[in-house]
Amino acid sequence: MADCKYCKGGSVMLGKTTDTKLFIDTGTEGKSRTLVTECTPCPDNANCGLRGVPARAAFLINYCPMCGRNLRTKTSETKTTEIKAGEHFTYKGIDFVCLEVFDKEVYGRRAALAVTAKIIKSMEFAEKFEDGCNDWRRSKVREWLNDEFLAMHIAKEDVLPQISDLVADNGDNAYGTSEDLVTLLSYDQYRKYRKLMPKFNGWVWTVTPLYPHTGNAHSVRAINPSGELSYSITAYSLGVAPVCLFDLDELNLTNK
Repeated sequence: MADCKYCKGGSVMLGKTTDTKLFIDTGTEGKSRTLVTECTPCPDNANCGLRGVPARAAFLINYCPMCGRNLRTKTSETKTTEIKAGEHFTYKGIDFVCLEVFDKEVYGRRAALAVTAKIIKSMEFAEKFEDGCNDWRRSKVREWLNDEFLAMHIAKEDVLPQISDLVADNGDNAYGTSEDLVTLLSYDQYRKYRKLMPKFNGWVWTVTPLYPHTGNAHSVRAINPSGELSYSITAYSLGVAPVCLFDLDELNLTNK
């Protein structure tokens, strides 16, 4: 994308006819630019106050119309080093810890799985204390993350959908999976990335239910402040540490 002549800067012609020109107007690489249409000016003998001045219409564009590159990111925000697992980075004022970086072969894009370095909010896992309230798919936390939190803190084009495996602590997969733009770590993910995990100053939810069976479907695996896996009742208020899969082909992340 860096070699695309249409988003490098300057004025680049996209196409023209005898009466009209279409081009990207001035700007520098990494900044929003304008898509301009220019029509043939009125002839000198026309009864027009703008004789000899071409008529123009300009539209602000955020993406290159040819290669799709994000033109909104400022040059000063481009990455200075490659983000690696275990490193911190800041996204829209929120401190994240990178847990793993994936090549294009996995998601079709270069991606970084990351968790917030601190608890963002404390809340109950479920709205009601009832059978099946430990199902992530119907949880209050999931609704908040993919509604209010997403709208306020995450640009949808900066993250990729991720599939959470909702297999229970005892191996029961009655809840299946869930696809979200923002989620929490599962029991297995926490164990996989434990050495890279930040230490939270409170209990933190995971998406993993303890048991999905009738009569026991009210407990969820949680991480305690010492970093050990435990569990909690869904009606209790525990911390939320959002997890995002950042699109590195869309977003340039700079480590701290």
